[in-house]
Amino acid sequence: MANCQNCGYKWSYSTSLKKTFLRFKRSMECPNCGKKQYQSQQSLKRSSSLTLIPLALLPIAWLLDLEISTAYGLAGFLLLAFVLLHPFTLELSNEEQPLW
Repeated sequence: MANCQNCGYKWSYSTSLKKTFLRFKRSMECPNCGKKQYQSQQSLKRSSSLTLIPLALLPIAWLLDLEISTAYGLAGFLLLAFVLLHPFTLELSNEEQPLW
């Protein structure tokens, strides 16, 4: 789980999930100290790479001659799995870092 870089507070699973996917700003506020936190560069790279896996599955499904509904179902399952597992890989930083 994510830890605040200011106060060391360990975020809960539900807090990490809400703050990551239900926000419209890049910053996230620590529920304990109220300071702004940002997703670390390494965590941003990891999450952006993992979201491409369901998209890469579609050409592979075409090569393996799978039905399109099966491919979409598998891609949807992988995307949902990524969303549900993302709070376990979330790392925070005190300052906003570029993706690359």
